[in-house]
Amino acid sequence: MKRGYHILYLSLSEINCNLSQAYRNGHGNLIDRFFERTEEGIHILKKLEKKYEPNPKYSFSDLLHHLETYFSPKNVIFLVAHPDWVQYLDKVSRENMLIYDCLDNWESFVYELDLGYTETIIQNERKLAGMADLITVSARSLYVKMARYNNNLYYLPNGVWNENFQNTVHPGQVPDDIRNIKRPIVFFMGGIAGWVDIDLIKYLVDARPEYSFVFVGFEIEAKLPDAPNLHFLGRKNYEELPLYLREAKVAIVPFKVNKLTAAVTPLKFYEYLSASLPVVTTFLPDLIGLPGSKMAQTYEEFLKYVDEYVLMDNVQYHWEASQAVQTSKCFEWDNLLRPLCSFIEGENFTLPSKSQFMNKMIDDYQAFRDMELIQNELFALYNMTGQYQMSCSLFEKHVNQKEPRNIDYNQVALAYFKQGEIEYSISLLKKYLKISQYRVLEKYAESIIHDENRVILLELFLLKLCDLTYEALKLSDELYPAWKTNPKFLGLLSGLYMDVGEYDLAFRLSMEALDVIEGYALEEIFDYYSISFIIRDLTKLKKYDIAEQIALYLMSVNRDWEDKGVKLLSEIYFMREFTR
Repeated sequence: MKRGYHILYLSLSEINCNLSQAYRNGHGNLIDRFFERTEEGIHILKKLEKKYEPNPKYSFSDLLHHLETYFSPKNVIFLVAHPDWVQYLDKVSRENMLIYDCLDNWESFVYELDLGYTETIIQNERKLAGMADLITVSARSLYVKMARYNNNLYYLPNGVWNENFQNTVHPGQVPDDIRNIKRPIVFFMGGIAGWVDIDLIKYLVDARPEYSFVFVGFEIEAKLPDAPNLHFLGRKNYEELPLYLREAKVAIVPFKVNKLTAAVTPLKFYEYLSASLPVVTTFLPDLIGLPGSKMAQTYEEFLKYVDEYVLMDNVQYHWEASQAVQTSKCFEWDNLLRPLCSFIEGENFTLPSKSQFMNKMIDDYQAFRDMELIQNELFALYNMTGQYQMSCSLFEKHVNQKEPRNIDYNQVALAYFKQGEIEYSISLLKKYLKISQYRVLEKYAESIIHDENRVILLELFLLKLCDLTYEALKLSDELYPAWKTNPKFLGLLSGLYMDVGEYDLAFRLSMEALDVIEGYALEEIFDYYSISFIIRDLTKLKKYDIAEQIALYLMSVNRDWEDKGVKLLSEIYFMREFTR
């Protein structure tokens, strides 16, 4: 707003609004018809009647296209933060700028959190990433993920409006609900959700009954433990937060350590620092080495660091607090956003090369290479930069290793394949497919492993599993003239195009594979995800009987496929009844 931009905000939660009625019956120009202006000057979609229409006469695609036309000849920048928006960009001109703001690891939302997401959101993200003129990423692991699909990447971690947290509290201003809580206070603000380590919180609370643990925020499918020294104060307004932060001795970020949290740079962390509050966090790769904070790798270490801040003498504590403030200044939103604004306005803006950024990550991670989380990050980095021997050195073949639970065996399998160790690569692939969410791929993988052309097919499959989809497509394009009648190759190629959201081409290739399938079973040609895609596309085309036959066949393959087949059948029957 400060730079004179005209901002319109649309949320996917409004996707079922009855736009058709507003378009027909609304008054005034396009903006007046659909939007209302907030006090801050942002235009948000009016509250419209909710109405689900499979094929609306006026859709979000139409609205975006008409907004583009309305503001012409001015440039329109589409800043998109959710992958599913890609479904509504089909009528948008490529002459205007598209920026994807990548904020989350959506694979974790699909596989680790029970929030109702499916693999479709992953495919939509890949397609969106390939279309974007620029991708901003809020974490370094997201940079690596997006580097597979786009060369224009800008690392934009979360930041802080320092003026809102520094020198904003007058002496004597103490909220009533924290005034009488015993000091010292260990503080947390934000959502209590699946990514918060409740066991760690319980450990801290039980270990230090003389400390008060104060939580401000809201609970999302997670519950804080009951304890006399734990105080949950509920939601607070943004402008109230400095009042609470001032009463604390130390702030905490007690997140679980997994792929989901490895892809975050918590907003609260920078706000803590800005308020002169030292912070203890669990292991979050983007926060390594930031002054004013301590990063713990175990529960015991976390408690030790909390104790250190609580018991620190005043001189040392004030020095730590000043370090926290200095760090927060490096993450001032004005400074972080300035390069992005330069890009939007066509000014000089040089992005660091992908290899430069990723090699810096590799250097930063060396001190933590014994951690499985960091090993997985390094596997992806080494494989993306062609350093397969380095991946192998992290998981040496002849070393008697314990059985790590969270190793990305797909990445290790690719590295050993590229080093010519085919049989060992296959053994690692089989370990990877034992993980519950991938068991539906076992039957398909076996057909590739035992195929006479297994070397080519295996390489494509491993690249696919490691999300190196464009590399696999480049290799496939070279092979296509000679392999276009090979059903397994066509099935794999169909799956690759599905992975990047090119659904029409994926469906055409799947039909080509079915034309030459004679002598093979369906599950030998397509993996489960490709077959489910075919079924859903046939359902959209109202070819319900064929879709039903395939789903019923799936249920006979094995128990894992049976469970999936039941779900697909229910979708077919629902759509058949709904569209009558």
